[in-house]
Amino acid sequence: AQCTKYGFSAPVPLADANINFIDSARSAAGGVLLNGVPSFTCDGTFGVFVSNRLVGGKGFGNDIYEMWENSDGKWDVRRIDEIDSDSWDDTPSLSADGNILYFSSDRRAPGSRHTELFYARRLSIHQWSAPKPIEVLDNEPGNHEAPCAQTPSKGFGPDGYFYYSTNVSGRYEIWRAPMGADGLPTANGS
Repeated sequence: AQCTKYGFSAPVPLADANINFIDSARSAAGGVLLNGVPSFTCDGTFGVFVSNRLVGGKGFGNDIYEMWENSDGKWDVRRIDEIDSDSWDDTPSLSADGNILYFSSDRRAPGSRHTELFYARRLSIHQWSAPKPIEVLDNEPGNHEAPCAQTPSKGFGPDGYFYYSTNVSGRYEIWRAPMGADGLPTANGS
């Protein structure tokens, strides 16, 4: 569904085998097939998503991929190797302009299911900085997932807050934290 100043247009299935890829090798091995959690820039020409497809015949768990519409109206897809790890990387979200990628990962405690939020900045087309933790939120106990930045200076979202899901209270709830001009939270959420 396309984002407009009046809301979203009617949703249309994305019938593109590069994005909704079915991995027959993983399926035959009984692995979970996953292509989901999409996030797009407001113009709808660039996005990210998570998939657990095999990479070179090896499974890495969930990884983050970028997708962009090419000149033929089809989509090209690339695993973001400079961001992905051997750990669980999931729930990607883009800033409205597509220059910051937020995501959750258990990379600092692999296999523990203790998730923290990270970000990377776009360096150039199809090139991202090394991921960094969103340190201000790491002071909170619990797991943090499903980030979403509402940056009014970029024309998306009215309130300037960073939203995420956390189980600090014992169950998962949606929290928000104030955002700075750099696109990152400036304080713990509530």
